[in-house]
Amino acid sequence: MCSLLRSARALATTVSLAFIFNASSVLADVPQAYALTDIGSLGGYSVPHSIDESGRITGYSYTAGGIRAFSWTQSGGMINLGSLGNDKSMAYDSNEAGTVVGTSIVNGQYRGFIWNAASGMSAVPCPPAATCSARGINSQGVVTGYTQIPGGPYRPFRWSGGELLEYLPTLGGSQGYGAGINADGMVTGVSYTADPLPHAFVSNADTQLTDLGSIDGTTSYGKAINSQGHAVGYGADLGNKSAFFWSPELGMVPLGTLGGPNSYAKGINSADIVVGQSQTRTRATGFVWSAATGMLDLNEMLLGDTGYFITAALDINDAGQITAFGKDSYGRIRTLQLTPVY
Repeated sequence: MCSLLRSARALATTVSLAFIFNASSVLADVPQAYALTDIGSLGGYSVPHSIDESGRITGYSYTAGGIRAFSWTQSGGMINLGSLGNDKSMAYDSNEAGTVVGTSIVNGQYRGFIWNAASGMSAVPCPPAATCSARGINSQGVVTGYTQIPGGPYRPFRWSGGELLEYLPTLGGSQGYGAGINADGMVTGVSYTADPLPHAFVSNADTQLTDLGSIDGTTSYGKAINSQGHAVGYGADLGNKSAFFWSPELGMVPLGTLGGPNSYAKGINSADIVVGQSQTRTRATGFVWSAATGMLDLNEMLLGDTGYFITAALDINDAGQITAFGKDSYGRIRTLQLTPVY
């Protein structure tokens, strides 16, 4: 019964959103199909996290020396970004200038990093003993993420270069986490309220936070934000999880699922096209969503018989390119680029 209620609500939401977006003349087209490219790995399997406006994909891959952050471009292939020490590294985001941010684990301690081709990898200036992760970077090179002094709360930050982090406040609770940032410096992530409950937030260009609320009155988590300040993520919904879209005009809108109990939105572009992962009745699959079409299974939109199965879509750029991961015909985990075909 809960599944039927979520499906009915998702259908009603799609119809109402399509009407609103049509009225605003900003309704985006979803392509008829996607051409799939396997971008390879650094030796073992690889997992992506982001695709920027230049088409660069970042993530991490298993190598003979351990897990390493990578940056991939069509012209240059996959590059091992190294690490800050003797342990693993993972890239989470990049911008059109080729600057990459992520986390490197050094002797068991998580340290945020920033990387570019000219100077290589360096640490974000978090407190020396703190846990630190850099999660998002915008076109101006402003970084967001979170840090924790041992024994203290996690704190979301914004960093524009230099020696000091700009800490963001919380929604009344003790801690928060920065996840995504847009070109205007608006950050989305999760912050605890006074209740305390984790709620998705959007900051303005300063440090004021907007509580995005929740679907069922409990929890929500912000993952990505676009140039319009619209955010996506996921939240509790009737005992399960539902992907959501949020804008100041519409508030938090649940996107439903592809027939299973849970869905998670991971990325959004400037046309308000959303990607993520949803469960069907049998397994997890990657999805693309727009107000015009609702949620679509990416595996049903691949051009030709690829031999791949997409498990999750992680990000989408303004050209409509998607990065995803899944399995090939041998069952190996692969990082994929999906290029729209209209």
